[in-house]
Amino acid sequence: ADTNDTGSAYHIGTFLNPLMNGPPVDNTWCVAKLSLPLLAVNGHHWAGLWSHHNREPDIGTSNVISGIGWRAAPGGSAANWFGVVRNDTTESTVDLGVAADTTVRELAWSIQSSRVQFYVNGAAVGSVVTANLPDAGYALNLVWGVRTTDTNATTMDIDYIGLFLPTGNRW
Repeated sequence: ADTNDTGSAYHIGTFLNPLMNGPPVDNTWCVAKLSLPLLAVNGHHWAGLWSHHNREPDIGTSNVISGIGWRAAPGGSAANWFGVVRNDTTESTVDLGVAADTTVRELAWSIQSSRVQFYVNGAAVGSVVTANLPDAGYALNLVWGVRTTDTNATTMDIDYIGLFLPTGNRW
């Protein structure tokens, strides 16, 4: 885990030993079941397959980070979950249409033929994203994190987070 005065991020994999180098291969799925029990007005929350564990996929796209995942932006109870496909500082987003709140939700994404589809509780949501996939040179790892820009606490409960890769011919 990486922590500072305003947040924490956890990761599986490292830059030198990543889970994969992007973009993800066809039939890759990433799934997280989570909720935000304590949501600060200035709280940032993110999870998914990202190139940096110590940077968030910020809304202003000033942070250089690549990956595919989800983020809840500042805004307190008015914030929704968004699907994010990002390469450096250029991104495509999909409003998942559900509030980032205390409700436990399963968020997922899958990739097929360079097309990313986002899901909420098993149902496809929003348009398929075909732009801004991470470049092949990026080391991608499972990352989840929270950060706040004020003194109010913010938390994220994760029931599970997983990355499912194709295994080829199983027979």
